[in-house]
Amino acid sequence: MPRNFVRILGPRALRTLEHLVGEVRKLPPEIHPVVQALWCEPKCFRGMAEHLGALGVMGDAAGRITGLGDLPLVIVSGGDQPGDVLAQHRALTRLSSESRHVIAARSGHWIHLDEPDLIVNAIREICDRAATPRAAPPSPCAS
Repeated sequence: MPRNFVRILGPRALRTLEHLVGEVRKLPPEIHPVVQALWCEPKCFRGMAEHLGALGVMGDAAGRITGLGDLPLVIVSGGDQPGDVLAQHRALTRLSSESRHVIAARSGHWIHLDEPDLIVNAIREICDRAATPRAAPPSPCAS
């Protein structure tokens, strides 16, 4: 997006764009032309706007979840998050009896780019735990 256009939108939009560009620079260089081509398409920005517009509704729906039982859960937080955000992330671990909270100390928002092994290991852990048979609760019909 041309900087002049961003300047019209204001300094916050410019900071957001600069942050996104910094994150995209973490991608392999051969991906940069693909990102540039996508960012030249108006549908890309419509898609981003729709995603951002849905965050409130999705957050409200997620906020109504009161428990996940023993569903395996790993909450991964970027190390640059403020204390109140980390506290919220820690609180999410109380939704499941099979959960843990990991702080990606060397990461910002895009943890999968900053510490990909941490994300891969968390996914493997969840898959392994989900595949391990757990004891079934006793049947109410059992004598």
